[in-house]
Amino acid sequence: MSTIKNIIKNIFSIDRKIGATLRKRYSSFHVTRPYEINLSDHGRFQEKVAVVIGGSGAIGRACCCRLAAEGANVIVCGTHNESIQPVVNEIIALGYKANACIITLKFEKLISQFGHIDIFIYTAGGSAREKHANIVSQDFSVIDNTLTTNLRGAIFCSQKAAIQMRKQKSGKIIFISSVTRQSRLF
Repeated sequence: MSTIKNIIKNIFSIDRKIGATLRKRYSSFHVTRPYEINLSDHGRFQEKVAVVIGGSGAIGRACCCRLAAEGANVIVCGTHNESIQPVVNEIIALGYKANACIITLKFEKLISQFGHIDIFIYTAGGSAREKHANIVSQDFSVIDNTLTTNLRGAIFCSQKAAIQMRKQKSGKIIFISSVTRQSRLF
């Protein structure tokens, strides 16, 4: 359990208020989003394969960058190549390993290409912000679509990862989410 806590702690070391002493130990680079990710090369994940579903979002991008800096071969997964390819390009430009993967790709194909999955992170999600309404008047199709992405997608993908990890007798599955509020109930 402490390993997972350490991974999460290190993934979110994006604090802009890091003291001058710590800044000297970190290399920094900018991603296409307007925030800075501070990284340090520790090599804890050398030769590990990390699959990040939702790798093009803010949280997923931070996870991908951190894992790559730690030596993992990162598979950046998303629904659109236009959003995941820039993340892959940024990671590769820094000398780290990364590959793009459209989420509809079969896990079996991932396994045949990379041999194993050591770390699986699910950060995909959505809140249909542009279609939001209060719960009383919200169209059910919007609710269903949000549940499909946030719940069913997480269950389906983690099930596939768990099957592979069981065969390997090793691996870590991590779920990360965020919450937003758009309107009042009434």
